[in-house]
Amino acid sequence: MNKKYERKSNENDYDYGLRLITIKVEERPDDLEWGDIVDLLHLDIHRDTLRKSVTGSPYSGYAVMKHFQETGGNADLIELKKATIQMRDERNELNKKYREISRNSKMLDMFKEIITSNVSCMFQPNKIMPRTTDNDMVVLLSDIHYGVGIDSSFNKCDKVIIQERLEQYLTEIKQIQSTHHSQDCYLVLGGDLISGAIHSQIRMENIENVITQIKEISVLLSCFVNELSQLFFKVHVFETPGNHSRLFPNKAENQKGDLLDTLIPHYLKAALQNQSNVRFYVNTIDDEVCSFTVRGHHVMGVHGDKDSTSTVVDNMKRLAGYTPDIIVTAHRHTNALTTINDTKIVQNGCLSGTDNYAVSKRLINRPEQTVFIVSEKQKIVCLYDITF
Repeated sequence: MNKKYERKSNENDYDYGLRLITIKVEERPDDLEWGDIVDLLHLDIHRDTLRKSVTGSPYSGYAVMKHFQETGGNADLIELKKATIQMRDERNELNKKYREISRNSKMLDMFKEIITSNVSCMFQPNKIMPRTTDNDMVVLLSDIHYGVGIDSSFNKCDKVIIQERLEQYLTEIKQIQSTHHSQDCYLVLGGDLISGAIHSQIRMENIENVITQIKEISVLLSCFVNELSQLFFKVHVFETPGNHSRLFPNKAENQKGDLLDTLIPHYLKAALQNQSNVRFYVNTIDDEVCSFTVRGHHVMGVHGDKDSTSTVVDNMKRLAGYTPDIIVTAHRHTNALTTINDTKIVQNGCLSGTDNYAVSKRLINRPEQTVFIVSEKQKIVCLYDITF
């Protein structure tokens, strides 16, 4: 066989076939028949089938190929190859995202199993005393940053001090309850319950690893909620996870919902399952937005890392489809009350207090949290600015 009919090292099957057909049609060699091309290409067709498909009409394969070559078909082919490569790259990127989602989901499931394994009922059932009053209490608890160790001229905080401040907070709530005799308690866990490991500065200040942080704060919060269950007819628990609890330090590696704060309610549910007057709620508008109604007033809650005071009302309106009466936020580590277009915005402070990062930004503030009372007539009857 003539060597020019042999396949070249840089040819794929298609290029090899086109070259043989071009030689056959244009050069008409005596030593290359259509049957030879069928054999060389290992085609499972009759030689006449190949011949007719290539030369049968002005619209046959060879004529079409020549047309595109003469009218810029190569440019079209290049664009087609570019589009093919782009589609392949996009498919690879999509598969990468699927793998990341699967990996993150498995890690969260693993953490959940570790944290909630062997959790038993920690408390005896309460004796619930039915009561009817004209107001309810909203308790905000956020930015605990459990696991951080702070020792500066501005603030001291460790896990023992966090426990002491939670106990002091409960004492303040009991005093407020003795004044207002509120019927129900709406507890909003406003995020950043653990210190996490999102920045190198935080990693240096952390005295507990993340799993230990979650387990230990879950125990403390179980005791906190149990105490509330003895003060109120019902306790409603909501959560808005914070940025400190993201699964990976690098934001780009995290998928939506990869927040370790969301694991804590699973522990609380197991530990408090004997308390029939405690109810935990699942966020329905968005994973990071809680919503509920108190005495006819619509309340929404966010951590605050994705919303500012000037934008949060419009943001919540777009998400919920209505304008909330009250919005509770956290993240900025200071207590505050603002009114925007008749919506009350209650910003909660930080339980752990000023850390080294805040000092570097010249942000100095005492540890503080917020409690407010809601009645049917008033969105906020009064607000308690509690400092530690």
